[in-house]
This record gives sequence, structure tokens and C-alpha cells, in this order.
Amino acid sequence: MKKIVFISRKFPPSVGGMQKHNYELHKALSKYFDVGLISMGKKQYNLFWFLPYSFLKTLFNFNKSDVILGDGLLAPIGYLIKKFTGKKVYCVVHGLDVTYNGYFYQSFIPKYLSKLDKLICVSNNTIEECVKKGIERSKCHFIPNGVNFNEINISEDESRGFIEKKFDLDLKNKKVIITVGRLRKRKGVYWFLKNVVNNIKGDFVYLIIGNGNDENRIRSVLNDKSKLLTNVNDKDKEHIYNIADVFVMPNIKVEGDVEGFGIVAIEAAILGVPIIASNMEGIKEAIFDGKNGFLVNSMDVNGFVDKIDEVFNMKSLEKFRKNQIKFTNEKFNWEKLGKEYFDLLS
Repeated sequence: MKKIVFISRKFPPSVGGMQKHNYELHKALSKYFDVGLISMGKKQYNLFWFLPYSFLKTLFNFNKSDVILGDGLLAPIGYLIKKFTGKKVYCVVHGLDVTYNGYFYQSFIPKYLSKLDKLICVSNNTIEECVKKGIERSKCHFIPNGVNFNEINISEDESRGFIEKKFDLDLKNKKVIITVGRLRKRKGVYWFLKNVVNNIKGDFVYLIIGNGNDENRIRSVLNDKSKLLTNVNDKDKEHIYNIADVFVMPNIKVEGDVEGFGIVAIEAAILGVPIIASNMEGIKEAIFDGKNGFLVNSMDVNGFVDKIDEVFNMKSLEKFRKNQIKFTNEKFNWEKLGKEYFDLLS
């Protein structure tokens, strides 16, 4: 069995989209290869020791193995491993890890990414960002993020009661719109609250689940139709997805900060929650209009309002949800994607 080493600076027990991706990727790779894992599941300030540690451990323990890096920030380590061992080094590139807007960062990371053997990009949009940074297109290979189907065996009434009690909410006879994910400017939540929420028809509540550096701006425009939930665990999220009528992903354009894929969208889609998302960047490769969600032009107020109203009143909603789950599972399940990684690495 071929040996590889997988290096990840974002891995459980820390939480986030990249952590989920790296965990599932490691599990998928382990079905095909003898995988040595070097991971960090702590705060990112621990990088000062993790970077030299991962290099030295690979050099002295895994020098006969090919290497996969969990994201582009690790490219300089990958270059040193390649230089000292002569082994092939691959890197998964998510988007922000190649576009991060910093002079020092841009002076180093794209340069070292270009020296690796293959970049596995989670979207074609990420490939284009790599090419803009001077990386050869022939080095870039597209394999999207994945998701596993896990059916929620809880009644909707039970979930509503749980969420109402825990977060002091009144959800009776209300539609539930949700957004889940790290709160950054590019996610468009502040824009959505200011421009869209008050124009949505019907009785509803908009639940924003997450935290991040845009949190204070978001709090400043919350109203009686919206609620920010920052202390949410996986069990809570399961109940929230179970009662959600619509998942919105209203991303906006922010220079140097791109949405590489949008893993939260397919996580919601595979649970049958209708998605309404901005038609931009990597989101376009996670959500296929009319199949596992709906795409609206970014910052199109009427587009979001009309599409939400359409989903609220969709007569064939259950049929759409079943088709949405089937499509998402067939296209993004980790068994399929694990085979794609196996074919590439073999």
C-alpha cells in the first residue's frame, strides 16, 4: 500500500469548514493509502512551533512518503520537504489561502505553491485565482469539497421546542431563514440584514449562526425579525437545520477575500434545506441552480426577496427537497471524491 503523509494546520477539535474538509479528506485517503497524519487542532498562533515540527517530523519519519498539504499556507514547508527528500508534494488550495491580501503573504505563498507538484483546488474559481498569481494552470486539478449524508431522526416539533427553549425564541407559525458560518464581510450578512430582511413577506425569523470579525456590525442592525446565535454546538445546529425553511448565503465581493467553495451550502443542501445563494466565486460550483438550490446575483435585493417568497410558497417543496438531497449526495459524497484523490495520487 502506498504511503503518504497528510499535514494539516486546521483539524478537529478546532472547528470550521477547513477543519471539516481536512478531517473527511484524511478519512477518505485512509481507505486507499497508509496515511501518516501530522495535524494541529489548536489556535493558529501555535503555527510558530507547528511549522518546524511538521517539517522535521516528515523529514525524519516519513521521508519515503509523498506529502499532501492541507492548505496553501503550508506551501513553504512543502517546498522544503520536496527539496530535502525529492518526494512529490501536493497541496489542497481552498481560495483565501492564495488570495489573502497581505504584502508579506503574497510575496511568499504563491511563489512556493508554484514549486509544488500539483495543486488540488476545491473549485475552478480557485484555479483561476492561482493562475492570476502566476501558477501554471497545468499544475492545478479540480476536486470539490465533499459532504456525507447523515439523516436527522428528530421530529420538527421536537427541534422547534428545543431551539425555542435554549435560545429564548418564539417560532410558532413562523418560517425560519438561516445563515451558518464564520461572520466575515464577504459573507454578506450585514448587507442582507440592512437591505433584504425588512422586504421579505410573511411571518418569519432570520437566525444567524456563527461568529467572526463582522459580528459587531451585524449586531448593530439586528431587529425583531433577526437573531444572532454565537454559542451553538453541533447538536444545536442539527436541530436548527431540521426546522429551517431556507438557507441563505448572500455573499458580496470583497477584494482579497474570496469564497473558495461554500461547504456550509452543501451541508445544508444534503439535509434538504433549500439554498438561496449569491451566484459568484466558488459558490457556483457548490450550488447548481434549480438542482440543489437557487442562485441569485450578488447584492440583488429583489432577487433574494422574490426567491425567498417563491420557496416559502413552493407547492412541490417536498419533491424538490428529495431531489436536492439526491443530487448533492451523488455529486459531493466523500466516497466519490476519495476515489478522485486516489486516481490523482496514484
